[in-house]
Amino acid sequence: MTDILDNPAWHALTGRQATQGELGERSARFRPEISPLAALRECTTDALDELATLCGRDPVALLCGTRELPRNRFRLVRTNVVRQLCCEAPCEPLNVPSAPLGGSDAADMVALVKLTEPGPFAQRTVELGSYFGVREGGRLLAMAGERLKPPGWVEVSGVCTHPDGRGRGYAIGLVSKVTNAIFARGERAFLYVAIGSPSEKTATRIYEQLGFRFQRQQYVHVLLPQSD
Repeated sequence: MTDILDNPAWHALTGRQATQGELGERSARFRPEISPLAALRECTTDALDELATLCGRDPVALLCGTRELPRNRFRLVRTNVVRQLCCEAPCEPLNVPSAPLGGSDAADMVALVKLTEPGPFAQRTVELGSYFGVREGGRLLAMAGERLKPPGWVEVSGVCTHPDGRGRGYAIGLVSKVTNAIFARGERAFLYVAIGSPSEKTATRIYEQLGFRFQRQQYVHVLLPQSD
């Protein structure tokens, strides 16, 4: 397995998604209206301090493989432990009545994320890749899409279902659609499951059914700039 996925956010932000972020010598972040995600080339005090300068007063969600951060200019709000799962082959297609989502759907997408809390999502996160959703009576009941794009890989992200839409196979159908579209472009898929989240067991079962397998444990550190 390639080491690219040891630090996928760094490889995405220094590669094909560089135009959607800001880059220093040791740190990088997406523009805050696109995503709060940030990355370091290596987890050092100098890199964290550079990231603090890059971010100004904006909070960030640092994705890395290091549980304990060295001393730095941020205040740590919390650390979420996540499992990275990878898929090496297309999965069985499971059709659901979905449609592409775009900028005009952003308000509904953000509202669904606030309700279901699948992970960091901003007003323009939809610009990071292809998203699909299921609507019923005009309401957005489920969605899934793409986020990080390190070389040769694409992250399946933003997977969530409204309580009124659960038990209908929307999540597994949307994830299979997004995953197979990734493989159709000659790339492979990966995703994250938050350890200890209410949806951890259900989500893991769905992803393993589609062929995703555990690869590594990583951490999302939510950081705030120190007040003056």
